[in-house]
Amino acid sequence: MDEYFKRAEFMVERVFISSWNETAESIEPLYNITVSSSEVIVTVDLPYVNHEEVSLKLPSDDIVEICANTKRRITFADMGVRHRGGQFKSYHTRIQMPVPVVESGMTSKFKRGVLEIRLPRLV
Repeated sequence: MDEYFKRAEFMVERVFISSWNETAESIEPLYNITVSSSEVIVTVDLPYVNHEEVSLKLPSDDIVEICANTKRRITFADMGVRHRGGQFKSYHTRIQMPVPVVESGMTSKFKRGVLEIRLPRLV
């Protein structure tokens, strides 16, 4: 049983280490990717963010980079996490697209803390 708990703790630590940059006070947001025949739709959870604070970049045809500053410092307790301390003031992620996309036709909308990005597929 002890080995099971050690393994579970290791897995949780690995998730937090890869998604939280304590020095930059940044965390990787949750996101979902949907691929259709003509476009890729990326939805990103960005709670506590104003739409003016969101920055989108496409460094290549298969990567989308998202940066967003929060309205205030957020603690993990604010997000319902009780077993870990810490805080963050921004979101940052680089998302690998499953297919190449085109920046020129990109559209985005932000509503109630959810960013939706629509990217045409490269033909």
